[in-house]
Amino acid sequence: AYAAQSGQVGFLTSQIQWSFSETKEEYFKEFSAVVMDEISYQWYLKNNMPVFAFSSQAQGFCAKLQTLGLDGLPDHLREHYASPENLVRYERALTYAKEHKLPISALVVAYLTNNALPSVAIIGATKLSQLDESMLGGEINLTFDEVDAMYNV
Repeated sequence: AYAAQSGQVGFLTSQIQWSFSETKEEYFKEFSAVVMDEISYQWYLKNNMPVFAFSSQAQGFCAKLQTLGLDGLPDHLREHYASPENLVRYERALTYAKEHKLPISALVVAYLTNNALPSVAIIGATKLSQLDESMLGGEINLTFDEVDAMYNV
């Protein structure tokens, strides 16, 4: 409102934590970070405010869950992301990924890049193969219905 009243350009985008796997803001307190929740999502959607989503792959939660299993996950990933809702989301995404021969890490990026809310997925990779898989997420085309079917629990 201030920008509009003073003839300036307002905010063009926002950077917050957002991923296919939900977490709680308390886990990002030390960074003073905002975490996407349903109220925030609806605000961003209503105001057509694009999001740069950091930790967009939830620190590799789905990929690590696929390779290590729930018991093999590092404690912080289990604590932050292994909610019953996220485990349902994971199973849905895994089924889709297998049916379409896609890496799950690419699919969780595609969840954001194909969302009704315009977004850019900020990823972190420690290996070139992880970067390649993540970049593939930008080439996957999902419908809004597919995005919702995987996510809504």
